[in-house]
Amino acid sequence: MTCIETRRLGHLNSQLWNSLPSQWHLIGSPLRPVEQDAEIIMKTLENVRDISGYSTTQTALLLGVTPEIATLNWPAEFKLLAVDRSPGMIAAVWPGDEAWRSVTCADWLSLPFPDNSFDFVVGDGCLVLMHYPDEYRRLSASLRQCLRSEGVLMLRIFCRPTQVESVDDVFMDIQKRAIGSFDAFKWRLIMAVQGDDVAGGALLADVWRVWRRYVPDPQIFAQEQGWSFQKVQVIDTYHDSPTRYHYPTLEEVCKEFGDDFELAWSQVGEYELAERCPHVMFRPKRA
Repeated sequence: MTCIETRRLGHLNSQLWNSLPSQWHLIGSPLRPVEQDAEIIMKTLENVRDISGYSTTQTALLLGVTPEIATLNWPAEFKLLAVDRSPGMIAAVWPGDEAWRSVTCADWLSLPFPDNSFDFVVGDGCLVLMHYPDEYRRLSASLRQCLRSEGVLMLRIFCRPTQVESVDDVFMDIQKRAIGSFDAFKWRLIMAVQGDDVAGGALLADVWRVWRRYVPDPQIFAQEQGWSFQKVQVIDTYHDSPTRYHYPTLEEVCKEFGDDFELAWSQVGEYELAERCPHVMFRPKRA
């Protein structure tokens, strides 16, 4: 399960929250990480290991319970600890504890670990449900406190494009059959509803109202696009939802993390909307 749909119970209404475990199999890329994303993470782990010359047990923190990350072929010297706020999500999607892998229930903004506990922190889409900019700064400080000075923070971030598109732009591409999946369409629609107002974000209830204004008959829409109606119906969990998604630019993320981290590199995959889902690696700033 990716971080973004599980961040905080207080941000989700019961309909959206209760539906997530049962509907997760209907959600795909770019919200859900794919093999290319896994390859980028594994390559980063290998590079960090080669540079650091790991010879003892290393500790990794996973933000959320993303099974695509938890089930990677982690190097033998690593022990992985996942952290998620929701007991329900942990029960629904966590692949299970092993000698080298475990999960705990806690809030990322106040992690219950001693200083300098981890060598590597990784998360997938973790920022979308966080209020911008205050919770970005709090998360940055929380992660910096528990990450060793030689450690690495790696995140896949969902970013809006530099040239923000309108809702009309999105539906023009729908008419042209220029959007490959409902997941990509939904992501573009939410970003278009947000526009440049990253602090305000996109209220999912507003996204649903825009959706139904443009699509009065979702079943016909699904048939015309060749998409599963069951998959299209997932957007109905947004109805009356008080949840807000926030899509910053990469520059805005770096600014809010700038007191604690510096950007080492960024990389994108080759799937649809990968350019809006960069992997970024941060290094802790030295005191």
